[in-house]
Amino acid sequence: MTNELLNAALGYAREGLPVFPCNPRTKRPLIEHGFKGATFDEATIRQWWTCWPNAMIGVPTGGASGVWVLDVDSPAEFEAACPVPIPATQRCDTHKGYHLYFAYDPAHPVRNAQRHPRNGWPIKTMPGAEVRGEGGYVIVPPSVHPEGTCYHWANDLRPASAPANLLTAIERGKAKDLGEPLPTLAVTAGGTAYGLAALVAECETVRRAGNGEQESALNEAALKLGGLVAGGELNRETARAELLAAGMAMPSYNSGDPWTLEAVEGKVERGLNDGARQPRKAPDPVAGLRGGVELVDTAQANDNPPCAGVVPLNLWRRYEAPEMPMDLLPPVIARFAKRTAWVMGVDPAGLAMAALTVCAGTISDAIKVQVKQYDTGWRESPRLWVGLVGTPSMKKTPILSAALKPLRKIDGNLARAYQEARAANDSLPAKERKEAPRLVQERRILSDTTVEAAQEIMRDSPRGLLSAQDELSGWFGAMDKYAPGKGAMADRSFWLQSYNGGVYTYNRIGRGSGYISNCSVCLLGGIQPEPLRAIANDTQDDGLIQRLIPVILRPGHVGHDEPLGEAQSDYDRLIERLDLMRPELTGGAIAGDGDGFARPLMFDDRARALRQELEEKHLELMRSLDGVSPKLAAHFGKYDGMFARLCVIWHCVEHADGLHPPREISFDTASRVARFMDDYMQPSAVAFYAGILGLSAGHDTLMAMASYIVAKGVAEVKARDLQSSSQSFRHVTADEFRVLCEKLEAFGWLEKADPVLKSNTPRWLVNPAVHAMFAEQGRQENERRAKAREAIDRALAG
Repeated sequence: MTNELLNAALGYAREGLPVFPCNPRTKRPLIEHGFKGATFDEATIRQWWTCWPNAMIGVPTGGASGVWVLDVDSPAEFEAACPVPIPATQRCDTHKGYHLYFAYDPAHPVRNAQRHPRNGWPIKTMPGAEVRGEGGYVIVPPSVHPEGTCYHWANDLRPASAPANLLTAIERGKAKDLGEPLPTLAVTAGGTAYGLAALVAECETVRRAGNGEQESALNEAALKLGGLVAGGELNRETARAELLAAGMAMPSYNSGDPWTLEAVEGKVERGLNDGARQPRKAPDPVAGLRGGVELVDTAQANDNPPCAGVVPLNLWRRYEAPEMPMDLLPPVIARFAKRTAWVMGVDPAGLAMAALTVCAGTISDAIKVQVKQYDTGWRESPRLWVGLVGTPSMKKTPILSAALKPLRKIDGNLARAYQEARAANDSLPAKERKEAPRLVQERRILSDTTVEAAQEIMRDSPRGLLSAQDELSGWFGAMDKYAPGKGAMADRSFWLQSYNGGVYTYNRIGRGSGYISNCSVCLLGGIQPEPLRAIANDTQDDGLIQRLIPVILRPGHVGHDEPLGEAQSDYDRLIERLDLMRPELTGGAIAGDGDGFARPLMFDDRARALRQELEEKHLELMRSLDGVSPKLAAHFGKYDGMFARLCVIWHCVEHADGLHPPREISFDTASRVARFMDDYMQPSAVAFYAGILGLSAGHDTLMAMASYIVAKGVAEVKARDLQSSSQSFRHVTADEFRVLCEKLEAFGWLEKADPVLKSNTPRWLVNPAVHAMFAEQGRQENERRAKAREAIDRALAG
């Protein structure tokens, strides 16, 4: 069964279903992040089922897998009462019932609905069934049920599209619309930035839980927060008080049996106590690079836990692009991204990040946040550089076009007004034309322009511009191809300045000097992985690429011929409103673009404390990654400013109906931005720098050395042995060998040992876990080398 489970898990992953291991006794996830940690990565899957050979195979439901499931636990009860016909669809027989699989439609999302011990089945017209949708998971064949029954497929059908009457029946059984948004949760104190942000999110989930979901939501929240309490991220009394308040805020769907403080308190106490048995800390991208084996309690699932000690980084690991956490986005952006992605058949993350960048490019640079309470010199405008990374099949250009559409309309109106004014000016008599004031060429978008042309437009656009680049490879390449030598340095310096904004002056032969009051550019474009890798390796490492927020696009799906509806019109209106938004003057009036007397936005007290904790966290990230991946460390070095900029965007978007945004950025806004950076931006950055660019300079040589170690099974790496192992290492110097070993030491592969007697050359010992974890890679490398030798022998013999 062991090989069967592993092979089945790999098969599901190849078919596009992410998988994760579950405890064969409890059916609970064995990995730290639960179903959110599901992956397609073959190496990670092999490690999981090596650690837990009898683990059940879990598959997340909803958008991650493209399916939702009707979980029929009591077939007789369900089939006798179901009010709608169920179409023929994929079916899995379970221990006592069966699972019916349906295609998941993001335009009509289906969420979990579980049986409640007091309220009974979640769908009153469908007793005997539960729903596994967004936020849930199912066990798939050939997993073995704790009672000994094997899950098995009952037919060869594909998941059918759910009929409208079935979706309607499910929705009617869940929570009714709660009307106006609930007031923002106020956390009093006690916890780190990550802990408090998680507390806010979990309590909001509890308060909004629907009929049949409330008990599960409260239990799950208490379990998660109990782990954070044990991990030092939260104060227990703070977590307990806020959970009690959230539990008592849940609406009672059964008037005869409402929620009581005693009932809520019991569940909170049990959940916090149970959760404390598995301490959790804030996600650590450095630890996340360690190869996918989470160090959790496996005693119930496997008597042979994984190797103790340092876990070596998996250099062969394929880092998957994370799923966009839509619930953290401003609602207008989330609706636009989800609906447009459904119609176009693309990754909604690309649309969401492109739309956020368009918002940043639309908001005036005069709207700034003062990052610290007393430091008036550090202020950030909503300025982002975003790159969509993917192959041509990912539809990067259509994504960009959809997000840019409303801003292009505004920009077109400005361009047309300038052309009309210029035509009128040209029609004046020569004397009047000479005396007429200089025409102002204000714009919103730059596209495929030279630096010189961009500077002319910037002179008249103090609010800032958005540079829309269909192919960023051309934008990067133009700095070197068309302006070699000192010109290239000047161009790169200009674009680096445009990321920071502020005054810029230039002196060019033939053009004279120029003055730009605000050299500010948002950047949005697409690029393919290979050109970007070449650019990163071949160009000067001056931090230009590290300013880019990478968005690794996930594979799309077949689009749908449907209208975008209100999602599009609401987004269009948002951009129009943001274009009109201005900050307040110090005297209470409304400021114009570039006005130096505009009042800055400020963080409220709790948001300011959160920002301080994030600054400390980002500094620690930089320090810990500096020896592992300097480029990634430099990227995280930009996160303090990015956090402030994103907060301005969130704040303005969510107050776009006003002429100017409220003065204070709330803790709620700041905490959602912090979680967005934790849950999406950091994993994206790790996938980009570790997966696409390679962890460090000389990544190919490093990989060749790692392959040599696992293929030869060596316990100690010696320069002479490495040099004689292959032609590629023949000319490696002693200094180059030392640098390679130091990098592998940082990755947990080697340990530096004292020299042998009468020598001053350090020894490099191989971590035994390397051979335990990467035996398969060693076997494959030996096969590759054997085939290469055979090919050479045949060529020489023939």
